[in-house]
Amino acid sequence: MKKLFPKFISSNQIYCGSAHGFSWKSFRDHCVEKNNIVTLIKVSETNKVFGFFISATLKDEDEYIRDEKAFIF
Repeated sequence: MKKLFPKFISSNQIYCGSAHGFSWKSFRDHCVEKNNIVTLIKVSETNKVFGFFISATLKDEDEYIRDEKAFIF
């Protein structure tokens, strides 16, 4: 993703679907107990990119997280 957004990426990448697998379990295994997460998704068929930001800490529970700072782009 640094190639897509070189000016905005200043921290470490903690998960990459092509490297870690495209499953929810794999995403969760790498992102649980992390906060201030920016997730970028590139659709290979269209090359369009979308994503979301969440400031709350992700938990290893199947519950919704309330986050007033979260947004989708």
